[in-house]
Amino acid sequence: MEIKEYRVPFNGKIFRSIEFNFRNNPSDKLTLDSLIEKGIILAKKVNPILARDSSLARDNNMKIKDCIGGAIAEYCWRTWLNQYFELNRIDMKAQETSFENAKNQIDIQIINNRGDIKTVEVRSSFAYKGVDAAISHNFKILGPYYNEIKKYEYTKDYHVMVVYSFSKDLLKSQLESGDFKVYLVGGATRILLQNSPFAFNRDLAPQDDITERLNQRATYRVIEPIANGYDTIKISELIASMSQL
Repeated sequence: MEIKEYRVPFNGKIFRSIEFNFRNNPSDKLTLDSLIEKGIILAKKVNPILARDSSLARDNNMKIKDCIGGAIAEYCWRTWLNQYFELNRIDMKAQETSFENAKNQIDIQIINNRGDIKTVEVRSSFAYKGVDAAISHNFKILGPYYNEIKKYEYTKDYHVMVVYSFSKDLLKSQLESGDFKVYLVGGATRILLQNSPFAFNRDLAPQDDITERLNQRATYRVIEPIANGYDTIKISELIASMSQL
């Protein structure tokens, strides 16, 4: 597995993302196979009805792809953050959290040597027009969704994004290609989502929504495009310092 920086120009600046490339070797194949299995299990936990009702076969297939994409996205962000902490000699750990109910997205828990804890929500999207366009034009950083009772409930400290540079229909063939790429494309803090001039309320149905809403439309707090948030290096710095800017 190769990990390297991937740069995209935006408004006279460089947006730094991180590319994971899973190669055609036993180790990478084993990792992907385990993440595929995790995604399938997660899809069944999210909505058991989909697995039982044959009339919903297409929805079930799409949900499995969403969950596989989410599992891989979470793994890559967790791996990257732990590598970042180690390289910078920071005594912290990015840990996987267990899936308890369908109201929670896949999360990462950040724990420092004092026992302080921060949470990171990972979202993923399939960008058939490519990563550069997704970062600079077409895609958003997704924050919390709107609840009539609690309004925007900012329960996560950080929201980070992953982009796949192909359509969702091609996920299976890409996983089997021996050249599977995942792009970590930055994110936002809770404070940035609240205060950024590029933060808006948008009615949408996220591709990777694995909650009980099952891709129903809802109003989300977003930053658009992605490049108006923090790039991967900057959001990693903020997570490492447990800061909100």
